[in-house]
Amino acid sequence: LYHCHMRDMPSLYATQVEILIEKELNILLLQSAWQQTVADHKILNASLNANNDFVFSNKISLDFNYFSFEKDDDPLFKYLKFKESDLLRGINLKTDKLHRMNIIKINQEKFYILWTHHHLLFDASSFTKII
Repeated sequence: LYHCHMRDMPSLYATQVEILIEKELNILLLQSAWQQTVADHKILNASLNANNDFVFSNKISLDFNYFSFEKDDDPLFKYLKFKESDLLRGINLKTDKLHRMNIIKINQEKFYILWTHHHLLFDASSFTKII
């Protein structure tokens, strides 16, 4: 936390989870399931206040985005550039939610789920409880 504030580098502790889905995906159903997951795990609905204390809200607020790259000349290349820029954007502890979910459609049967989150949320051992 100290390093993030002192260096003003939002990408310093941002990490990404990438999941490839190779079949048709129901985006609304996935969004509903993700909303329930956030509701079930309070840490996923946390933010930091001015004193750098965790604040837990009862109001579920998602940063859930859907993009379709299927009409691009090279959808996989566009996805890889998006993934890189999303990680470089990082997580600004003063303004951003501590995680965001991006769903990227490559074609009718190929989707990427890209979950970018701050390391403050959890470590590697607790990650499997969320996914």
